[in-house]
Amino acid sequence: MTLDLRTLGFVAILSITLQTFALALQWRANRDLSGPGWWALGNAGIMGGLVSLYLMGPMHLGPVMFTVSGIVWTSSLACLYQGVRRFLGQPTRQRLVVALILGVAVSTALFTFVDNHVAYRRGTLALFVTAFSLLITLALGRASPPSRPTRALMGAFVATGAFFLLRSVANFTSVTAGDAPTGGLLPWVLPQTVVVLAVIVLTTLWTYGLILLVGQRRLEEQHEAKDALKRTLGELEIERDHAQATARIDSLTQVANRRAFDEALRAEYYRLKRSGAHKLSLLLLDVDHFKRYNDLYGHPAGDACLLQVAAGLRTVVKRAPDLIARYGGEEFAVILPDTDGAGTLAVAERIRRAIEELAIPHSASATAKVVTVSIGAVSITASRVSGPESVLDLADKALYRAKSGGRNRVDFDHAVMAATNSQLPATGLAQLVWREGAVSGNATIDTQHKQLFAAANELLSALVEGRSTEVCSALLEVLRKGIETHLSTEEAILRDAGYPATEVHARGHEALLARVAEMAAEYARDEVSIGELFSFLADEVVVQHLFVDDADLFEHLAGTSADGAPPHLTRSPAADSKTSPGRRCETPNCSP
Repeated sequence: MTLDLRTLGFVAILSITLQTFALALQWRANRDLSGPGWWALGNAGIMGGLVSLYLMGPMHLGPVMFTVSGIVWTSSLACLYQGVRRFLGQPTRQRLVVALILGVAVSTALFTFVDNHVAYRRGTLALFVTAFSLLITLALGRASPPSRPTRALMGAFVATGAFFLLRSVANFTSVTAGDAPTGGLLPWVLPQTVVVLAVIVLTTLWTYGLILLVGQRRLEEQHEAKDALKRTLGELEIERDHAQATARIDSLTQVANRRAFDEALRAEYYRLKRSGAHKLSLLLLDVDHFKRYNDLYGHPAGDACLLQVAAGLRTVVKRAPDLIARYGGEEFAVILPDTDGAGTLAVAERIRRAIEELAIPHSASATAKVVTVSIGAVSITASRVSGPESVLDLADKALYRAKSGGRNRVDFDHAVMAATNSQLPATGLAQLVWREGAVSGNATIDTQHKQLFAAANELLSALVEGRSTEVCSALLEVLRKGIETHLSTEEAILRDAGYPATEVHARGHEALLARVAEMAAEYARDEVSIGELFSFLADEVVVQHLFVDDADLFEHLAGTSADGAPPHLTRSPAADSKTSPGRRCETPNCSP
């Protein structure tokens, strides 16, 4: 079975025409890409070369058509080569391309008009096709990184170069018998039908590869666009977050501004209303005599002073849910969610002392020689106020009382605190005071009771003053050991006195010691508030043990007291002195 060459040539022309149309559509859809237009032009040239050979017989222009078709075919491959380099962003090599085309033109004319040698003419043309195939393959190989379409296209041009190299070798080693070279090293590749079939297959492969190359480029561009969009969105989110944070941060002190404070207070208030089980505390602070400070030292120094005050606040207020805000001018506010009255007073006193200990000189102050603050504090439950504005109003009134009472002090809304059933923390100004009516009549027990009072007062003062956990834990351990020693001593005395319920009383002692150890562990883990710890020490350890549990023991001990009045939490004489150091306030509404 043989194939008619003219029919096969027509099929080849039709195939390459369709390929050219496909590449032209790629160029039309991707005009921003350098390459597809050159590829369409190159395939069109190959089709033109085949048409010229198809028509050379009827037009009787054989020698001329041989020369023209050779130049057209090599120029077409040159277009493909230039298109690949442009597509990959590589510099074009115009001199090399022109030299190769001129070489084809000269050699084809030589073996047509000077020495009409069909085999050499075909071999020379095949050699130039091999050269362009090699150049295109090398250009594709420089693509970084090489993609699958790139490697597939390289394979197509390697196959093209290999085939035409074999054709060149076959023609240069053959002998010419008319128009049909025969013999030679590779006679089996010589028939023109094989060449036409190879052209159909190879052009189809590289056309498909070129289209895949464009698709791969578009896919990469889509990924790059998505990545760029993600980066842009990320940058916009960062800028948005920064803008939002900036809109909520005071530019001078770098704490929350009034807007952020109002939003936070409103949110915490309504959270309190929903839960009903928590407390919400608020502190309002005013830098004492700040106008005088500005007048004396200047506004830049005033700004630096406010910066230091804000830094001092941050050293005390460290919990994640707490909020420090610049309320306005020289006023600051602190929101303390889930904080009872005892904790609120403790934080307020620590703040007052922290600002005072900054020792910022203020010679124009009528209160002290350093910058100080007055603090109004309030701690509320959901049932006590009608809205966040009411919380703010209560704190503002407390601040007014603190300023009216002499400044550099804390004023707490006492009525609200009492309504919330909060325990007052102990300090050097409010402590457990021993009453002689609490004596048992036994010198050893009474001495140990007084020692426990002193140890409890020292611990409670350290808690409120904000001393380190290590120091407070050590004082708590001293108190625990004192209680343990006292209870052991008391049991021995009761046994000697013949108290009938000594063992029952001893079991109560064991429970009390276990509770002391538990509270110490909870404090070390920061799981107990100052108010709870104070209530336990004052009520359960001292009052409950001394007044309730030990009251039945007094009749078995000598010197039973007449009134049996318990020790109680009260002001020490120092608390009523207007000259006592560190005193928080002097008004009846203020917690000591």
